[in-house]
Amino acid sequence: MLEQDSAVDTIEWVKVESLTPESFNFNIVVSVHSIEVVAERMTDLGRIRIGEVIVGDTTGSVVLSARNEQIDMLVPGSTVVVRQGRIDMFDGYIRLRVDKFGTLKTYKEAAEDGESLPQTPETIHLALNISESKHQWVH
Repeated sequence: MLEQDSAVDTIEWVKVESLTPESFNFNIVVSVHSIEVVAERMTDLGRIRIGEVIVGDTTGSVVLSARNEQIDMLVPGSTVVVRQGRIDMFDGYIRLRVDKFGTLKTYKEAAEDGESLPQTPETIHLALNISESKHQWVH
């Protein structure tokens, strides 16, 4: 019988400054700076809302593209935990996204679930918004 390793898997956390157009399946803790609902429309499936949310940590900031109920949990001044996040490109600009494979929780919810988390960011480095630089997509 094989002996099982009793060590808990270490979760790797990234910072905003390390995100690139190719980043995917990453975990990050960011604070919410501001939110703007940029689209709202009715479809056959109901009301769809899309928001652009400025989030960040001490290393930089990024635009998080949020949809529907995600928008409601992203309150300025709060901190959120993104698991299995991904970067999408929109007209050459980086957007952080949490799709069906990822999760977005408030820091409080994640801590109450017993998750091991890094400290919340003390500040957001707004001057370094990685979503403001246009990237050339090279195949």
